[in-house]
Amino acid sequence: MSHRRSHEAYRLLLRALPASFVAKHGADVEAAFAARLRESGGGLHLVRAWAAALFDLIRGGWSLRAATARRREPPLRKHKERAMFDELLQHVRFAVRGLLRAPGPSLVVVATLALAIGANTSVFSVINGVMLRPLEYPDADHLFLIDGEHLATDRHQRFHPGADVQRMIRDVSAFVSLVGLTSVRQNVSGRDAPEQLDVGWASAGFQDVFRVTPALGRLFDADDPSTSVVLSHAFWVSYFGADSTVPGTAVSLDGRPVTIIGVLPSDFRIDLPPQYGWPARVDMWKKPDPQYVNGDFWNMPRLTASFWIVVGRTRVDVTEAQMAGELEAVAAALRAEEADHAEADVHFAARPLHRAVVGDVQPVLLALLGAVGLVLLIACANVSSVMLARSLARRQELAVRVALGASRGRLARMLLTESCVLALLGTAVGVALAYGGTDLIAAIRPADLVRAENIQVNGTVLVFALIVAGLSTVAFGLAPALFGSHTNPHATLPSRSASAGRSARLTRVLVTGEIAVAFVLLVGAGLLLRTFALLEKIRPGFDYDGLLTYSISLPSTQYQIPAGTHRFFDEMTTRAAGLAEVQSAAVVWPIPLEGQSWSSDYTVEGDAPGDQATANQRVITPNYFETLDIPILDGRTFQPNDMREVAVVSQRFADEAWPGQPAVGKRIQTSPWDQPVWFDVIGVVGDIRYKDIREEPASTIYFSTAGWSWTDWEFGVVARTRGAPMNAVPALKALLAEMDATIPLARPRAMEGYVSDLISPNRFALALFGTFAILAVTMAMVGVYGSLSHAVGQRTREIGIRVALGARRSGIVRMVLWEGLALAAVGAIVGVVGALLLSRFVASLLYGITATDPATYIAIGFGILAVASLASYVPARRATRVDPMETLRTD
Repeated sequence: MSHRRSHEAYRLLLRALPASFVAKHGADVEAAFAARLRESGGGLHLVRAWAAALFDLIRGGWSLRAATARRREPPLRKHKERAMFDELLQHVRFAVRGLLRAPGPSLVVVATLALAIGANTSVFSVINGVMLRPLEYPDADHLFLIDGEHLATDRHQRFHPGADVQRMIRDVSAFVSLVGLTSVRQNVSGRDAPEQLDVGWASAGFQDVFRVTPALGRLFDADDPSTSVVLSHAFWVSYFGADSTVPGTAVSLDGRPVTIIGVLPSDFRIDLPPQYGWPARVDMWKKPDPQYVNGDFWNMPRLTASFWIVVGRTRVDVTEAQMAGELEAVAAALRAEEADHAEADVHFAARPLHRAVVGDVQPVLLALLGAVGLVLLIACANVSSVMLARSLARRQELAVRVALGASRGRLARMLLTESCVLALLGTAVGVALAYGGTDLIAAIRPADLVRAENIQVNGTVLVFALIVAGLSTVAFGLAPALFGSHTNPHATLPSRSASAGRSARLTRVLVTGEIAVAFVLLVGAGLLLRTFALLEKIRPGFDYDGLLTYSISLPSTQYQIPAGTHRFFDEMTTRAAGLAEVQSAAVVWPIPLEGQSWSSDYTVEGDAPGDQATANQRVITPNYFETLDIPILDGRTFQPNDMREVAVVSQRFADEAWPGQPAVGKRIQTSPWDQPVWFDVIGVVGDIRYKDIREEPASTIYFSTAGWSWTDWEFGVVARTRGAPMNAVPALKALLAEMDATIPLARPRAMEGYVSDLISPNRFALALFGTFAILAVTMAMVGVYGSLSHAVGQRTREIGIRVALGARRSGIVRMVLWEGLALAAVGAIVGVVGALLLSRFVASLLYGITATDPATYIAIGFGILAVASLASYVPARRATRVDPMETLRTD
C-alpha cells in the first residue's frame, strides 16, 4: 500500500474518534502517523507501524468516548467501567506475552484446537448445505411428495400411473397445484451434433408447484401442445451458445420437430430422493405426449405402467390431516374402480419434500457430526490437560499474586483470557483449514449425495465455528481457571504436593475420557472398514473388469419395431466384436448396476387365478450372457430364429416358481409392455445382482430384442474390451457414425465406475470416520504420554528413594507402564459402553456384520492397550534415569 493510500485509510479510521477531537487535533495525529510511516520503511516494519497505529486508535477512541460518557455518568460507574477495560487489556497483553515466552505448548494447543474446529466446521458445512438449508423454491415448506403404499404386498411405491396422477389433480383440493414428473432419454438434433438428453416430462402444474420464473421466454401451460419445450440453462449455454433468440426455434427430438418456448434459470433444479433415480441434470422439459410411440404414459391406468412422480404445493390454510383425508378418498375410489388397485390395496402417503429428500442421508450425516464432535471433546480434554500443567507450573506465581492481594475472580479472569486468546487463534487457523476440508469432503462425497452443490463455507458455517470456539473455551478453560484461582499461598509457597495431586487426578480423569471417546470412534471406523472389505469382495455374478457401457436411442421415425431395431442391434454388436479394441458386445435394458429397474407381475401355468408374483425383467440380445460371462445352467439362450414368446429365467426365478423341478419347458404369463403374453422357458442362467451389489439377486426374466425392443427410448450397450474400457470409445463412436450419423453414443462409462458409485457412501463414511478416529487416538495417546510424563516429574523424589532402597529399574518401568495401561483399560471399558450405545447410528452403512460385532470390539481393545503401552514407554524409560543422590540433594 502506498503512503498516499495509507494516509487516506488512516483519515477514514480517524472518524472513529469524537468529531471535536478530530477537528482540534486531527492534523497533528495524521502528521505523527506520516512520520511513523516514513521511519518504518516498508515490509514487516510497515505492518508493525500499522498495528501500533490501530492499537492507539482503538485505545484512544475508547478512552475519549469513555471520557465523554463519564461527564454524564455517576463517578462510581465511570471508574468501574474503566477499571474493567484496563483489566481486560492487561490480561490480553499478559496472555500474549505468556504465549510468546512458551511458544511450544501454545503451538500444541493452537494446532489441536485448529484441527478439531476445522474438522467440525467442515462437517457442519456439509450438514448445513444438505440438511439445514431450505429447498431452493419459494415457500418450499408447502411442497409435498406423494408416494403409494401397496399394503397387500407391503410395498412402498414411488411411482404412479398417469391416470392416477390426473385423478389426484382433479379431485384433491388441498393442493394449489399438483405436478406429475417423469424422465426419458431422447436424441436432439438441429443445431450442433446430435446429443442424447435427459428429457423431463411434466404436467401443466409445473410452474404453479415450483414457482419458477423463466430466464428467457415462458413456460408451457395447459393450452400448450406437447411439442413445446423448455431448455435448462446449462443445455442452452452448451448446445445453443446462450443465444437469446432461441425462443421460437425448432429442433428435432427423436426425429420429430419441437419448438423451444423458454429457458429456465441457472439455479433451477428438481430435488428428489436419490432412490427415485431422478437425473442429475435434466436438459429439456416438455408436457406429456399422449402420442408417444412407446405408449400413452399419461393415460395408462394399470399399476404396471407406473412412471410418474407426484409433487404438490398445499394451500396455506390446509392441514396435513385434511390433505391425507382427501388423498385417501382418491385411493378408495381407485380401489373401487381398478381391479389391480384393489388387489394391491393401494393407498397414498404425502410427506414434506425437504424431509423426503434428506431423510435417508440424515442419519449418516448426524453420525459424522457426532463423531467429529467427539474429536472436539478429546481436543478440549487435551488442551485442558496442557493448561492444567501450565497452571501447576505457575503455582508459585499465582500464589504470589494472591499474597499481594489479587482476588480469585481476577485470577480466574486472567486464566480464562489466556484460554480465549488461544481459542481465537485456533479458530482462525481452523476456519482456514475448514475451507480446504470442505473442498476435500465435496470431492470424496458419495455419487448420489443430494444437494451436494450447496456444500460450502458461508456465513452460517462461520457463525457455527464461532459458537464452537466459545463452547470450546468454556470446556477447556474452565477447569484450569478454577484450579489456578483457588491457589492457597500459605500451602503453595512452601509446598507443592497438594496442588500437584489435585492436578494429576484431574488429568487422569481427562485422559481416561479421551481414551473412551477414541475407543468409540475406532469401533465405528473398524465396523466401516470391515464392511468396506466385505463389499469389495462381492462379485455381482458377472465379470465387470474390462466392461464398457454406453447408451443409444433409436428414433421411431427411422426404425420400425421390433424388426428394425433388432436388425440394427444385431449389426452393431456383430461389427463391434470385429473391432481390435472389443472382444464382444451386447444390448440390454436396463444396464446392470446403473440403478434402474423394470419389474412386472407374472403367473406360472397351473397356478390358481390371481396367484401372482413379481420379477425383474430385461431385454437383451442373444450374446448378452457371453459378454458378461454369466453361466448358462440349463437349456439354451436365444437364437436368431426364436419367436417372441420365449424367455430365459434366472436360477432364483426357477427355484421360486418351480422348486425342485426343471424350469426348461415350463410356461409363464407376464406383461413386458402391453397385454399379458404366455412365454415358453428355454433356458436357466446364473443369478446376478442388478440394482445394488448389497442386494441379493432377484428373480429375473430375460426377453430377446427380436420381439420386445422399442424406439424413442434408451438402450444400454455393454462391450467387453481388450484394454482399458474407455480406450474403445473412439472406435465405437466411429462405428456408430458409419451406421447412422444421427444416433449419438451417450454416457460411455466403465462398469467398474458403477460399482465404485455403489460403495461410495461406505467409502465416504470410512474416510471421515477413519480420519476422525486417527485424530482421536493420536490425541488420546498424547494425553497418556503427557499425563505419565507429568506424573514422573512429580514423583521424582519417590522414584529416587525407591532406587536408593534397591528397586530395580525394570520394576520402575513396570510401575509406570501399569499406570498407563490402567488408564487405557478403564477408558476402553467406558468406551465399550459408549460404542454399544452409539454404533447403531452407523448400522445403515454396515454389510455382513452387526453393529455389535465382537471381533471388532476385541481388536480395538487390544489395539488401544498396545498403543497406550507405546505412549507409556518413553516416560517409563525416563523414570529409570532418575539419579537418587541428585534427587535427594535437590529436595
